[in-house]
Amino acid sequence: MGNALRKFGEVAEKAYGWMNPQPNFQNKFFTVLETTQNVVSQVDSIASEVLSVQETFKQLGDQKKEFDESIKQADNSKQGKEAPEAIKVKEAADKSKEPYSCFSSQKNKE
Repeated sequence: MGNALRKFGEVAEKAYGWMNPQPNFQNKFFTVLETTQNVVSQVDSIASEVLSVQETFKQLGDQKKEFDESIKQADNSKQGKEAPEAIKVKEAADKSKEPYSCFSSQKNKE
């Protein structure tokens, strides 16, 4: 582009030197710059993945708390109005064992 401006007389001949139409950016400065950019990009991606994993673990913990609270047998919840079936069955089993436990302890005493 710069060479074309000089060729068509838009810019004075001695305004700047001849420009290479295909510049070579493979010198030490640009190589180090590109390598540094790649390293920084990789570190950034690793750091973002670590943060993403931490956020996921936090969300899982929060969801577990919410789930535990939603299935908890609280007095003011819908589930707390009536004792759950497992508790009823256990209480019935405990009540049915009580008379037998009295008899078995008396047998052991005799």
